[in-house]
This record gives sequence, structure tokens and C-alpha cells, in this order.
Amino acid sequence: MHHILPAVLLIVLFASLPDAAYAPLRSASSKLSTTGPPGGSAPAFSPSSLERQTGRALYHGSARLLAGPGDLSPGDFGAFGVIAFARGPQFPRGSSDPEAARAAMICRAFVASLSAPADTQPERPSSERVVVTVWPMQSSAAAARARQAPPGETCAIALQRYRFETADLAIGAAVDSGQLNPSRRGPFLMAWQPGASFADPGRPILFDDLSNVNDPEEAQARFARWDRDIADEERYGDVLEDRLGLWAYARLRLRTWADTQGAELLSALRAALMSGWQQDA
Repeated sequence: MHHILPAVLLIVLFASLPDAAYAPLRSASSKLSTTGPPGGSAPAFSPSSLERQTGRALYHGSARLLAGPGDLSPGDFGAFGVIAFARGPQFPRGSSDPEAARAAMICRAFVASLSAPADTQPERPSSERVVVTVWPMQSSAAAARARQAPPGETCAIALQRYRFETADLAIGAAVDSGQLNPSRRGPFLMAWQPGASFADPGRPILFDDLSNVNDPEEAQARFARWDRDIADEERYGDVLEDRLGLWAYARLRLRTWADTQGAELLSALRAALMSGWQQDA
């Protein structure tokens, strides 16, 4: 029984740490590097040569998609990401609002930097080995219209029919988990691994805050970098540890573990303690 007590004390210690332990993240923008090629699209399903060269575990494909509610099931993907705009301008056509113009610039970078998968891609991997970043649309019909529109018209449709409800869900999960300051300008790139954990506030989030992005070159560089990071299975933990610090990251992982396996451990601990007390009696 004595060897169980340190584990119990450790759990209590981490669980009782104040939010200040990871407060720096609430006011900080993402530390993901903004360097990288300012343009150019990666292939929809990346070759495995990078995995062989680096020894890192990579997903077999990364794609950007414009999708309406119900078009995709997050649980079908190795990781599921969204670009989340905070509630703000409604992006009317021809608007002179500078925020609407900035949103249009970011949309053009999203379309230019992240490749959609080709319908005839050979040796297409199963969806469990694919990661996606979704631009949420209000309906399947609107998403199809944006995908089929000429390049110069895609973003007009994508902005006018953007689905804020999906963004609210993702932002809410990040705020609830202490990983996002809701007063930030956004938009935010967020991804959950595996995809089935999408918008679960107890799960770690791969995250990039685009609040300070104001020009097309930087936007394209950030999206290009995001496309690489979301396809790297090991990158999720690396980014979070860098941004949170070791102790806050350990606390977040402990909270995640407690949500998923803690009940079973507590039950086992209770049984072990009861057994120990009975033996001592």
C-alpha cells in the first residue's frame, strides 16, 4: 500500500496547481515558426520520404477542405483541424471594412497554401491516416458551390457562407481548456489528434494564432508551415510543451489522462487501500 501513496499525492499535486501555471499561454500568440516557403502548394498526400529521412511518425496525407455540417465525421481522420474566426464581420460582398479585407486575404492564403485532395489520387491512403483542415461552411450546397467556383470567386462564397457555429465550438473548447485568450483577434488554426477528440476541452490542441498576420506573404508561410505540422504526429506534443512549459504541459496531459483513465485507477486504488486497511486490521 505504501508505494501507492506517492502516486496519489502526485495526482493531487498536479490537479491542484493554479491556472497561473499555464497562464502565459492565455496572452501569448503562437510560437510556431513563421518561416518557410511563402507560396506553393504541398501535394495533397505527402510522400513518405520525409518520414524515412527524419524518423518521425507522419500522417500519409494532409488536405484543406471546404465542408458543410455533416459532410465529414471528425472521427474518420487521424487529426481534424479547423480555421476558426471569432464572431465579427459578416464579410458582405464589396465591404470596405478592413477586417473583412483581412479575412479575404487570409482566405486566399488558405486556398493557395493547402492543397485539396485530387479525386483521382493514386494509392489514396485510408482516412485514418489523413489529416484535414476544414473551412466550415453553412451548408453542403454552399461548400460545393465554393469548391466549383472560379478561383477568384471561391473566397467570396467561403466568407459569405462561413459557419461561425463550428468556429464557436472549437474556440470554446480552447478557452475552456485554458489554451486560448478569447479576446484575441484571430483567426485560429486548431487541430485535435485523433480527429474523434475534436472540440474536446480536455484534449491537447495543435494551435496557431493568426491574430498578428496582416500580409499575404506571412499568411501563406503560416499556412504552409501548418500543413507540415498537422501531418507530423509527434508535433502535437512538441508544440504544446514548447508553448506551455514542461510543468503546465504535464498538468494538461495529466488532466487528459484523468478524464480518460482516472476513474479506473481510482477504483483500483480504492480497492488496494481497502485491502491494505483490512490486512492492517
